Amino acid sequence: MENTDVAAQGLSFTFDPVSGDLLANYVPNPGGPGLDSVMLREALRGQGYGEFHFVDKALDGFIVKAREAQAPLSLPIGKRLDAELKIVATDNLMTAFMTLTPAKGGKALLLEDILAALQQQGFTFGIVQEAIDGALAKGQCERLPIVQGVPSVPGSAARFENLLAEREKHLLEADENAVVLYRDLSHLLLVKQGDQLLRRIPPVQGHDGTNIKGQVVSAPSLPEIHFADKNPGAELDPQDENVLLAACSGQPVITRNGATVNSLLEVNNLDLSTGSVDFDGTIRVKGDVKAGMRLKASGDVIVLGIVEAAQISAGGNIAVKGGIIGRANSQAGAVGLPADTARIECGGTLQAMFTENARIKAADAIHVEFYARQCELFARNEIVVGKRGARNSHLAGGVAQATMRVKALNLGTPNGLKTLVQVGSDPYLAQELADKEALFKHKLAELDQVQKLIAHFKLNPQKAAGGVGEKIESTRKQIASAIFILIEEKNELLAKLSLTQEARVEVGEALFDGVEIRIGKQIGRVHETRGPCAVHLAEGVIVFEAVGGAGSARLGGGRTDEKK
Repeated sequence: MENTDVAAQGLSFTFDPVSGDLLANYVPNPGGPGLDSVMLREALRGQGYGEFHFVDKALDGFIVKAREAQAPLSLPIGKRLDAELKIVATDNLMTAFMTLTPAKGGKALLLEDILAALQQQGFTFGIVQEAIDGALAKGQCERLPIVQGVPSVPGSAARFENLLAEREKHLLEADENAVVLYRDLSHLLLVKQGDQLLRRIPPVQGHDGTNIKGQVVSAPSLPEIHFADKNPGAELDPQDENVLLAACSGQPVITRNGATVNSLLEVNNLDLSTGSVDFDGTIRVKGDVKAGMRLKASGDVIVLGIVEAAQISAGGNIAVKGGIIGRANSQAGAVGLPADTARIECGGTLQAMFTENARIKAADAIHVEFYARQCELFARNEIVVGKRGARNSHLAGGVAQATMRVKALNLGTPNGLKTLVQVGSDPYLAQELADKEALFKHKLAELDQVQKLIAHFKLNPQKAAGGVGEKIESTRKQIASAIFILIEEKNELLAKLSLTQEARVEVGEALFDGVEIRIGKQIGRVHETRGPCAVHLAEGVIVFEAVGGAGSARLGGGRTDEKK
């Protein structure tokens, strides 16, 4: 123990260099002045203890006890503290922070001490020397970043560019006064052998980083997306493996990561002389499709004449330059169309001059130039009947159902023919989404099995010999790519579901009594003839708005269809 006497009314200090504790000693002097705070602190500074760590409560307590003391008093009042250093790193080892607490009468920290502490923890990469020097100059800091790693830079996955997009956009342009333009094949996108279809833009690889321990931080892995395995009618460009070319002339179909080209078949008429046709491609009928015939094409169907009570199915669009004349139900009191009437279904848009007694389903839209009478029309996107200036253009009788819009020059007839129009619901989406979900789960199960097999090969490498391991790894990549594409397709379908709230019915000239309009689960009936208007939902109620700013009103009762 070290003793230091202070000629200040019996006050002295004792310092323990091992523990760092400082004790104040006081011998009462009845004839001397009383001890106070100023006297105590001056004595501490005078004896070289002024920089120690003191707590005011301890100093004040000592003074109180000294004034009351009748015998010598000795109490701890302070402590010598060395500077403290704390270094903490983030969980990902990309940054280390330093907290520096200054010394109080004790040993200060030097640069060598900090570098040694970093070395001890293995933080050797990315030391910020300027930050450390600044903290030492100030004598203290709080969570100061002094070591900084280099993060990895993610890349971008491979993507695909439709090289026919501009041509498709040009083909969609139409006369503003016409619903449909008929120019033979001018509305179709056809390619010749050697035309470019789809370009694969290779992935851009990311850059690896380095953490503060000098370890490599790998950039996130990218999904391996390649062209589809099968692309009928298409082939890789021998000069550029990232481009698909048309292997033949015909109708192109661009998918997410592939393309097909359907060849074109031409017939004069579809009748008993030709029999029914099932063709993997596009079909062009120069004449008529007679009653009772069946026509199926994976691509488009173009009919330059009339379609009678026949069945036509197309994977793409259907264009009928003439009209569609089905067979009306001749049975008294019968509801709906007979089974042997015209039945048309396509995966794109149907275009026709007129339609009568036909059941038509289109995955995109139905466009009729003049009139649709006593038909059952179903379209995922829209149904449009009539063009400006056409005489006797109307949508009357039967059913017209579309997700987003039904538009007609005249809707219904003056004699009140019952006509049902429905928008705001898509019968295709729910099933398509369920199919995608089922396929997604199936692919996940396949990937799980393949990964288990790969893990087995790692434990038993001899079983992966002879190229077996490479084949399994190739299969894994293909399944992973398919799962990535399915996720994007599911997200697109979910986004489409939210668009049905914008559904509407548009009438260009007259909305007649006898028309029933359904929007979602709401039902409205027309009880009087109205002029040009738009019908839609407003605050859950069906309303019509007169064209020209004449205001809006509820349509019919606007009740809910509980059976929906």
